Amino acid sequence: KEEAELFGFRFITNSSTKMTENEPPKKKMKKTKDIRMFSRRHIAFKIAYIGTNYRGFAKQNTVSNTIEDRLFKAFRKAFLIPNDDSEIDLNYSRCGRTDIGVSSSGNLIALNVRSNLSEGIGVIPSLHEEKIDSRTEELEYVKMLNGCLPNDIRILSFCPVETDFSARHHCHRRVYKYYFFHDGMDIEQMRLAASKFEGKHDFRNFCKIDIVNVANFVRFIESINIGLCSQTHSSSNHSIEANQFYEITIKGTAFLWHQIRYMISALFLIGRRLEDPNLIDYLLNIEKCPRKPQFQMASPLPLVLFDCLFPQLTFENSLQNQKRILRDLHLQWRQKAMESRVVEGFWQHLSLDVPSETKFYGSQLTPIPNREKSHIRLRDRKCDTSLSEKIGALHGRKLQQYEEKVETRERFKRSREESEQQNQSENIEL
Repeated sequence: KEEAELFGFRFITNSSTKMTENEPPKKKMKKTKDIRMFSRRHIAFKIAYIGTNYRGFAKQNTVSNTIEDRLFKAFRKAFLIPNDDSEIDLNYSRCGRTDIGVSSSGNLIALNVRSNLSEGIGVIPSLHEEKIDSRTEELEYVKMLNGCLPNDIRILSFCPVETDFSARHHCHRRVYKYYFFHDGMDIEQMRLAASKFEGKHDFRNFCKIDIVNVANFVRFIESINIGLCSQTHSSSNHSIEANQFYEITIKGTAFLWHQIRYMISALFLIGRRLEDPNLIDYLLNIEKCPRKPQFQMASPLPLVLFDCLFPQLTFENSLQNQKRILRDLHLQWRQKAMESRVVEGFWQHLSLDVPSETKFYGSQLTPIPNREKSHIRLRDRKCDTSLSEKIGALHGRKLQQYEEKVETRERFKRSREESEQQNQSENIEL
């Protein structure tokens, strides 16, 4: 009953009625679940998840095992949103749409959820005449949701926001981290090449082009740094330079589809001395390189959406909930560390019979190869079709979608220009 009251449910009972031996058992009264009787509130939730077990972040019609699927199930189970998304507008937005296998320690979503309050930032009062309760404290969203989520997805904190807040468009900066082994790579050359990404550039040669939904491929990279990771536990193999963990930290306003993984892939080619740092200048120059050379992007496993920065927001969470989250993460770390130690023991035992001159490169145990003979430089590879060629090849439904998007962008552009002209006229009159 106490748990039911926490969720705002009421039960109808009759304590004076007692069941006799001949009477059949009475059916239990069901919970009153009509979310329209409650106020709602636009809330931003900061979330963390390990993406290796999921098919990406965004909900899809053909795939059920995504982060958003698990989140929406948790929101429904906690009676924070209706069972049918179309019944009441959720006003849902996400900050980062991570790929399959990508993790995050600070992604952000925002949506309308049930609230205890009838007034305040982002509150949408109930239109129902009967008020179930009038409370002054907000629901314990973090505790409620984490109790309904798997251990590898966690709500970190929440913040009430205005109803026009967008997790995507109001983000100040996004920070990504990519972890990798040293593997004998030239870190200084990688740093030199990475610095060429900083600033505002056209990144169409570092992404998978979505011509229907994206018209502008210019993005701003504030900073990109490469450094040695701090070790959380000692290991004999960490002293070997090839097995040392490094991290690439990229901070920017927004990123294109697969942009980070293509950038990392180019840096790895330079670090392995297969390409020179001038490759970055060449690929960023659309006049010299209008078509993207064909090359593989880096693995999604070491990629983490580390944080989404919203300086204007102040997030809430109790100390008790923070301790629970840290405990859950620590237990997962201990399990993974134990699995890693078992494999490391196998490796140490089996490597006793391997020649000492053999080197380790990535996941392959091979002598140092002459990579220059097999590598085809990116400038000499086959290229994808250019952006204009892709647009010219559109037909059918895709062409219709593209034309509708272009029309929408033009209409928005005209509206913005008219609004700016009107503001200038009003300022002149004043």
